[in-house]
This record gives sequence, C-alpha cells and structure tokens, in this order.
Amino acid sequence: MYTGKARAYLIFKGLPYTEVFSSLKVYKNIIVPNTGIRFVPV
Repeated sequence: MYTGKARAYLIFKGLPYTEVFSSLKVYKNIIVPNTGIRFVPV
C-alpha cells in the first residue's frame, strides 16, 4: 500500500531498485539503525 507510488515512480523513471521483505531481522538490523525511527512506513 505505501510503496505503490514509489515503485511506480521508479519504474516510470527507469531507476533500478530492489524490494526487500521487511522481516524482523531486516527491521532491527537495517531499518532502525539507518533511519533512527521505529514505526512504519519508513
């Protein structure tokens, strides 16, 4: 739901991207350390 517009924009502009499933491990090890926030959407 939250990524639909962002994904469509990236596709439209031809920009490369990788979708990563946000498991608890990804959330704790990547999302929180890089953003400093603990809520979704990021």
